[in-house]
Amino acid sequence: YHKKELTLDRVTVTGDSFISGEQYVGGFVGCSANKVTIQNCTADRVNINGSWNWAGGYIGVLLNTKAVVKNCVERNAHILGPNYAGGLAGALYGDNAAIHITDMEFSDVMVVNRIDNGSGLLVGNVNTYPKATKFAIKGYNILAKNCKSGCCNKDVISVDQMSADMKLNQYSKTGLWVG
Repeated sequence: YHKKELTLDRVTVTGDSFISGEQYVGGFVGCSANKVTIQNCTADRVNINGSWNWAGGYIGVLLNTKAVVKNCVERNAHILGPNYAGGLAGALYGDNAAIHITDMEFSDVMVVNRIDNGSGLLVGNVNTYPKATKFAIKGYNILAKNCKSGCCNKDVISVDQMSADMKLNQYSKTGLWVG
């Protein structure tokens, strides 16, 4: 959790890393309450497991703030959460929540939630904050190879049990890009 602006540059998380927590679980940032910039970073062979809410490959949740992600790679990643799981961010909350993505590559990334409550390769859930009416997800030059997002109906208990051939269900709150 950070309240001051944060910049991460040239950070790599790799080597079958397991990051687990109850909520606000992210590969680089759990909960962002101020602008965060993540650039030139790589997450390779990471497993993110949220046992309650907000699991993201890079950021667990953005609280009424902005994230800038540029020139980053996420590959061979499994992101699992019962609510709001995203390849990049678990959720965006608040009127000023925004994420701007440029030059991002996703390869062999699987995003799964245990119940039908938001999963997507970029963001698992948006606009859930009380009275939130606007948010922004902007990006260009985003590549996704061999990626999937969906709901498993509680069949998966941990990231260890996720596999590329598992069947995922698509419901109203799941999508490849945004849940």
